Amino acid sequence: MDYLVRKDTGTRLAYEFFKARKSQAESVIFIHGLSLDHNIWSGVVDGFRGDYHILLYDLCGHGQSDAVTQPLSWDLMVNGLKQLAHHLKVKRCHIIGHGFGGIIGIRFARQWAGVRSLTLVSTPLYFPQEIYSYEYSARSLYIKDHIESFAERIIQSEVVGTEQEKRALIENAVRKVDPDMYRKGVRLIFGNGHSLMEHLPGIRVPTLLINGDRNPIFPPHYIALYGSVIPASRVQIFPNARNAVFIDHPELFIRSVREFWANPPESSHPPSYHFLLKKMREALENAYKMEVAAPVLEIRTIGKFSVKWRGLPIDGAWTRRSSRELLLYLALEKTVPREALIDAFFSEVDAEKAKNYLRVMLNHLKSIFESTGDAELVNALKVTRGSVSLQCHVNSDVTRFIHALHENFHEGRDLKEMKAEFLHLIELYQSGFLSGLNAPWIVDLRITVENKLANLLMKLVNRCEEHEAYDDALELLREGQAVEIYDGYCKEKINEIIARVRGR
Repeated sequence: MDYLVRKDTGTRLAYEFFKARKSQAESVIFIHGLSLDHNIWSGVVDGFRGDYHILLYDLCGHGQSDAVTQPLSWDLMVNGLKQLAHHLKVKRCHIIGHGFGGIIGIRFARQWAGVRSLTLVSTPLYFPQEIYSYEYSARSLYIKDHIESFAERIIQSEVVGTEQEKRALIENAVRKVDPDMYRKGVRLIFGNGHSLMEHLPGIRVPTLLINGDRNPIFPPHYIALYGSVIPASRVQIFPNARNAVFIDHPELFIRSVREFWANPPESSHPPSYHFLLKKMREALENAYKMEVAAPVLEIRTIGKFSVKWRGLPIDGAWTRRSSRELLLYLALEKTVPREALIDAFFSEVDAEKAKNYLRVMLNHLKSIFESTGDAELVNALKVTRGSVSLQCHVNSDVTRFIHALHENFHEGRDLKEMKAEFLHLIELYQSGFLSGLNAPWIVDLRITVENKLANLLMKLVNRCEEHEAYDDALELLREGQAVEIYDGYCKEKINEIIARVRGR
């Protein structure tokens, strides 16, 4: 590896540069994604060497590149690549970016006149906040304290199959990642709800969008849809491939990229083609504008309680009149008959008193909303004679927790994926699940969640034993003691498994 000391940060960027047979040849710049390094391209580089100059490098805090102490920004990431390109006298070049690296490539292409094409592999062009909750919050937790689970989660999302060569390629890269730089990268994507929608129509170079048909995070339809916004683009979906399609199908990847460079998208299509593409683009842009324009009520009740509207905290007397419990109930149910609210909060109170108590609770919640001075939030709380509803976009950590609990542990899912998901839920549960909240329905929900977690623990441990994955079973038992089905279950199973392993 060679190293370039960055002028702006004083840190080293590790890179490899292979010259082509002809000095005037174009260059190919490979940019890897978060948690990986330049070695992930090892299976495809030889398909371009000789005909092109090849630049491979490690992003800051990945592989052999130093982490930076400065706040991470897209400008900082792009400037690193620009300094490398200047140093190596790169002129005309093709960019191949994977995931996070594809975003850097798009932004680099807007500033570097010599970019001839973009190849974007599983690149997130629109990344709503909910994706963080479903996938990346767990990864951010695991990378420091559960590196094995983190690596397994990355492997399962990147490639199909269990070939040791594939696994080793990714695992070796994951173990070199600076945890803080990874978290900074995730925050960079999710900080303000990452989207490149405004920039896509301005991409003026031929762009190849590639995805795998088994990508567990970004469906192939997602890539095809956003491809309609990029003027000179082509979409290719690889069969039996996940996120890192170039690892799953290196020969097909090389052939597809070379064919794209040789035959870029044509502009001479009949009017009907351009008309339909224009309609698709308008529909997508309108849907996106509606999405970003809609304000979100963010409710956090795992750990420290907080409520935000339009990204700003809502202060108020949340501990009075069961306001926190009422808001969460409405977030979970959306529209609720008054009788159901009375049963949930005042099941043992006289009917008339219960109605009065409910009226006081609703008025207090409304007064907290009114304190924001935002009429849209005030009007979101709809109270009629028969029902109460919360008519706005709601982002609740408890809703996501319950969804994961019921939807992410089906029989067809990989055992190690389920183990990683369970450990994430246990960590959230122990950080303060519904901490400080009190109401009859809260008690019932806690019991339901604890029973579900306990049963999942037993199920996963049994599956691990069936597959002789004893280390995984022991980790589950050690971490899951807080929800064990009965006192002493985890200790009993740990001793039983240890005795079995020693007796083999």
